[in-house]
Amino acid sequence: MLGQSAILDCVIDNKTADLWTERVARADGRISFVTCVCSHEALHRRRIEGRRRGIPGWHDIGWDHVEFMRTEQPPLTVEHLTVDAVDSIEQNLGLVRAYVARPQDACGLSAAE
Repeated sequence: MLGQSAILDCVIDNKTADLWTERVARADGRISFVTCVCSHEALHRRRIEGRRRGIPGWHDIGWDHVEFMRTEQPPLTVEHLTVDAVDSIEQNLGLVRAYVARPQDACGLSAAE
């Protein structure tokens, strides 16, 4: 409503994605969903286990949490882009920039849909 952009970095379910899409449409905004995966399981595990975010009052997640979320979180069914953390940041950033710049209608859906 303020004409500002926002990036939310979080795990999202389909119900929440539908709700956000509806709210953005009511505000005549645009919405793009991007998921990030890591197709190389050993690399993914090393990154998770070696990461220390250092956010006060926030816990660091372990590999057991990643495995739990894989079984409990259904795949995102709304239109979205998936990037792979195995690929370079430059490559993924190019994909994301092209994706969010694509023509969309007032509901945030790409013109190709």
